[in-house]
Amino acid sequence: MQKILLSNLSKNRVYLKELVGSFLVSMFILSQNFFGISEILFGTTLPFKILLVVGTFIAFFYFDKHFNIKQFAIFFVVLTFFGITYIFNSTSSLADSALAFLVYGCSAFVFSFCTFNELWLYRFSVIFGFLWLALYLLDNKMFINSTFLFGYKVLPIFLVTFLLLTYKTRSKLLLIVRILTFSVATFFLITSGSRGPVFCGIAFIFIHFLPVLKKWKTAIIYISVLTVFIVLLINVVPIVTWIYNIFPNKFSFIDKTYSLVVSEKGISNGRFEIIKSIFQEYTFKDFITGSGVGEYSSTHPAEGYSHNLFISAALDFGLVGVLFVAYIIVLFVFNLLTHDEHYRYLELLFTLSIVTLFFSMNYWKLFTFWLLIFYMLWYCKSIRTSFDLLKMERKSLCLQ
Repeated sequence: MQKILLSNLSKNRVYLKELVGSFLVSMFILSQNFFGISEILFGTTLPFKILLVVGTFIAFFYFDKHFNIKQFAIFFVVLTFFGITYIFNSTSSLADSALAFLVYGCSAFVFSFCTFNELWLYRFSVIFGFLWLALYLLDNKMFINSTFLFGYKVLPIFLVTFLLLTYKTRSKLLLIVRILTFSVATFFLITSGSRGPVFCGIAFIFIHFLPVLKKWKTAIIYISVLTVFIVLLINVVPIVTWIYNIFPNKFSFIDKTYSLVVSEKGISNGRFEIIKSIFQEYTFKDFITGSGVGEYSSTHPAEGYSHNLFISAALDFGLVGVLFVAYIIVLFVFNLLTHDEHYRYLELLFTLSIVTLFFSMNYWKLFTFWLLIFYMLWYCKSIRTSFDLLKMERKSLCLQ
């Protein structure tokens, strides 16, 4: 009897850890959406920031058995050094983001030790994602929004609902619900007017099917489809013009692209010009040694950032930064091709960070970037991951 009670307590503890971990990590993934919910309900983002700090402490104490305080102390010292350097080299607004970066970076480090269940993680993300969407649309009294940030906030919902579709289920009702939620997320992504999130969504699908390269028959199909997509991407201007002429004002991201094609900014919306000016202004030595953390942002407040991860890393940290980013990418692809399907969660983080940073955003303030790095480093060091811990605990329960 006592063994049964202990077994039930252990099971409840495992499930509770899964729920807590899933909630905290999903909160971190949908941080921008939580900012939006907090602003709509309370008029400020402060409640979410407090929730994030509290969540970090919960994770710290609840998962303390698997937490290495020495690693955290070393990491915090290094992070603080870069944060202070960033503050001294930046304008006041960027200094504020550097202080926030310390909080988000530390949170990402702690959350990387969380034990979570992927299915619960996706469920929480869908619930909170659509909650933000509902509140946002009601608050703005409109059905479709074409702003830049709207698309990037819908992107995680699209990715998560796609991953949910990959889970096998015998329930037809559950399958219908997943198809419907994915369809709604896809609709809002396409009508958002943001081209970047649409491209990230397409890139994510290609990333998700990368493991098919392990078999030559499926590899041929994959490479063929990828080649067609690249050809279409190269000829995007005439294709967009053709679609716009047939369906004018029907697809927001097509309309946005077409308006840029006929304007002086060009299809890149000025990004190519920013990158070109960076190569003209900075010397080869600057890219090897770095020009200083936050230096470009502080001396070019109009541009803000370079709109490219490798260039940003090179200007901040030199060749070391570029090699580190390349290492994370190679490590991700290697793990994706050589491990089982629980690496799907990393596909989500990779798309929301690395893919996005290739043409937009600033990695200092992109929370998923730091979460991806810490998960990847933990995998690389063969430290017991949340998935391994979960399997071990469930196995021990079965033996009791």
